[in-house]
Amino acid sequence: MSNQDLFSKRLKLLRITYGLSMKTLADVWGYKNTGTISQFENNKSSPSFNRLIQVANFYAVALDWLVGRSNIIYTRSEEHTSEL
Repeated sequence: MSNQDLFSKRLKLLRITYGLSMKTLADVWGYKNTGTISQFENNKSSPSFNRLIQVANFYAVALDWLVGRSNIIYTRSEEHTSEL
């Protein structure tokens, strides 16, 4: 399964787990309708980098998990404090 496939499945899993409709997400994320959310969930379109970060922050999950690079859904907050 590709990372794009995993992203689509995980995005839908999060939405359903949190009991959110596509309409709710479209409203929260500033889309005019549910079409974009549907395209993301059905692997027809990919979000921008900034949108990926917004989604990870919205659900408080690790970005690597969201995009299929890791199986660890959450990260410890201490890991986010290192400087570049």
